Amino acid sequence: MSELLEDVDPFLKTLFDNSNDVILLIGTDGIVKLSNPKALSFVKDDQDLVGNRISELNIFEDSSMEKLKDHFEEAISKGRSEIQTN
Repeated sequence: MSELLEDVDPFLKTLFDNSNDVILLIGTDGIVKLSNPKALSFVKDDQDLVGNRISELNIFEDSSMEKLKDHFEEAISKGRSEIQTN
């Protein structure tokens, strides 16, 4: 497991590892720092998520990527972002 989770409570590690939702930790530079096992189910051809720029990964449709970019920029500028799903 990544050193980013070494000092995290074991309960949180369990949630991260066993979540049915994709969890990605993305740095302010747009690079994926950490991904959970569920996220790997969206990767084609054993492509590694960690260390790659989120915009360069082919895991989102173009329209979703634009929304993600907007939310990311909002989170960076305001310190938070609200993502609404239908």
